[in-house]
Amino acid sequence: MTVEQGAFILFSTITLGGALLVVTWRHVFHAALFLTLSFFGVAALYVLLEAPLLATVQFIYAVAVAVIIILTIVYTWGPTSRRQPRVIRQWWAAVVVAALLCATLGWVILSHDWGSDYRAGATMVPLTWYLIVGAALFCVGLYSVLAQRNGIAILMGIELMLNAANVNLVVFWRYLEPGTATGQTFALLVYAVAAAGTVVGLALIIALWRTHGTIIPEDADLLKG
Repeated sequence: MTVEQGAFILFSTITLGGALLVVTWRHVFHAALFLTLSFFGVAALYVLLEAPLLATVQFIYAVAVAVIIILTIVYTWGPTSRRQPRVIRQWWAAVVVAALLCATLGWVILSHDWGSDYRAGATMVPLTWYLIVGAALFCVGLYSVLAQRNGIAILMGIELMLNAANVNLVVFWRYLEPGTATGQTFALLVYAVAAAGTVVGLALIIALWRTHGTIIPEDADLLKG
């Protein structure tokens, strides 16, 4: 095992460990902190992929998202939000769906012959390692979107899924088309879409809280009429 591969294992553990804590930790404030930790792990992976620009953008994005999410949590914190359960009763179904998707993606990744795994040098981390991390991160985020009742927690799950997509974009760029800027360009577009989606989503949650005193999206139908 090379130093680069050891660093990959460390940063991947931080990324996936933080993501798992996001979707399992009961207190949403702490979950937001773990989301930031997971984002920092992704930034470190970008450094390994020799994408310093995206690593810098990821770091800034992580801090910015953490700040606005924490401010939203503080604003909407109250007796009602404390009593509301974080997951739906059918959370086990979300686990099954996420696990099946993860198994399917893992099978596709491992069964495909990625001839570019070591294209840039024998000491590099295999492409399949990055793809497995990206697939796992996506599935963790999917579970959060399907199982969580808290609107802020759902948004954090979406953030994890978008980060997983970005990891794959950067990895394919680094291993398949390192001489172009296509992968980095699409990654930056994902950041723009994710930032806009987060702001709009949190604004809707705040509006729901101010109107009905809840941050559960299921209660959004009360706004009708």
